[in-house]
Amino acid sequence: LLSGNDRFKQLAQSSELMTIEELIHPADLNRVRRALNRAIDGYSQTIRCQMIFKQDIRNMFVNIIHVPSKNGNGTALYLTCHDETDQFKREEKITQLALFDVLTSLLNRNGFEQKMEEAIAAPQPGELVTIGVRQFRRINDIYGHSAGDQILKELANRLRHHFIGTGSAARIGGDEFAVLIFQQEIVDYRDLKTILERPYRIDGEKIDVSISMSMVRYPDDAVAVTSLLSSVDIAMQHAKREQTGGPIWFESWMSEEYRESVVLEAELREAIARNELQLFYQPQVNLKTKTVDGCEALLRWFHPERGMISPAVFIPIAERSMLIEEIGMWVVQESVNQVRRWEGTPLESLRVSANLSVKELVSGRIVELLTDVRERYPGIEQRMELEITESFGVFSDTRVFDALQTLHRLGYRLAIDDFGTGYSSLSYLSRLPIQRLKIDRSFISGTDACSNAPLIETIIRLAHTLKYDVVAEGIEQAEQGENLRELDCEYGQGFYYSRPIPADEFEIWYDRYQEDIKQSG
Repeated sequence: LLSGNDRFKQLAQSSELMTIEELIHPADLNRVRRALNRAIDGYSQTIRCQMIFKQDIRNMFVNIIHVPSKNGNGTALYLTCHDETDQFKREEKITQLALFDVLTSLLNRNGFEQKMEEAIAAPQPGELVTIGVRQFRRINDIYGHSAGDQILKELANRLRHHFIGTGSAARIGGDEFAVLIFQQEIVDYRDLKTILERPYRIDGEKIDVSISMSMVRYPDDAVAVTSLLSSVDIAMQHAKREQTGGPIWFESWMSEEYRESVVLEAELREAIARNELQLFYQPQVNLKTKTVDGCEALLRWFHPERGMISPAVFIPIAERSMLIEEIGMWVVQESVNQVRRWEGTPLESLRVSANLSVKELVSGRIVELLTDVRERYPGIEQRMELEITESFGVFSDTRVFDALQTLHRLGYRLAIDDFGTGYSSLSYLSRLPIQRLKIDRSFISGTDACSNAPLIETIIRLAHTLKYDVVAEGIEQAEQGENLRELDCEYGQGFYYSRPIPADEFEIWYDRYQEDIKQSG
């Protein structure tokens, strides 16, 4: 370099001029040399490159102008350099925000989809795994959002270290991650799950985390980004329904099941307006006196073409689609209506049990409805029982706990349904404002029913210690009811007494049952 202006000397921090080799970043040096040679041949050039100065590396846009010598003794090249470093940093920042997750520094969904496009176009087959943190909202509620963020960052670090050189990790949702693995059959997903579920130590406290995981192979199961993501999402729905959250591979039959559930979801949205939903009632019998204490309202869906659709089919669809709250509100309102219809009849003393969903309790809408019901119909709360199904972490959610406390203060009876199938902590159980436990039918009439007697007795004793009464579901034989009575279980429910039946049939059944009691007495 023969000369440079003041700005160039200021950047170089020296009056001595540099050589091209000293000035140009090694990664760009060959490109710059080629541009200089082309300029010497008489062709002006433009090029972007990095220049090395004592303080930093600058990004430059360079014009190389050929200046022929007047006396023919040589050729001069005149370089004008526009410093684009600040603009480059701004563009890099925009790219970072567009393609990378701010919290974890992993790729975000946009960046991950670009990476997937590249991987699918390559000849090497691979795998995609998605990872979800189960009950992450509960973690935020109990430990705070700061702790939740730290868990997400630590999980991202575990993924980053586990897949060095073998995969590309991303955060694709609030508590969802994905990894694109560049080969097949190189990952032990159960081992990965174990690694991700190792306790997280946040601010000196150990926090346990449960993971759901789903996997899909490409190009075996999909050849496009959208279909690949769709397939792994479908598999994730199955993984989340697994109690243990075990890794689930996508299988082709899942797509057909998913398409069917989408159709059912659309039809379920119209079911209330079309009066296709109906409540059936199943009696709850006092095991000592044989009298009917109450009944449980159970939802049925009568489709005009498909006939009766099992709750086991449509309730999970309602839960996934957020319809469960609307349906649950309808069930409670219809139960209230039935209680009022039975006023002034022999059934007016019966208590009607209705099931509540967690989403209803979390939103607070059901509390508002039942508050209004109590104000309009004083005393009706004494004839209503509200059941909530035991599930993992449900009672640790402060919104659920507060809603139950409010309903208790209003005078409604509360029960835990399907007790024994979930994960209730005894500390929560002792604090809940409930009056009844319902033992799940699997303990009474399941394949292991004969060996469950000690466990049933323990549940009954636990309930009585906490001042709760007990309803045993699934009684199908007189002997089962008698055995439960001897274990001091207060109430029974099951096919032995009656299947769930419509309200008008229930009224007929009740009259006949009362006559049978009188005759047997």
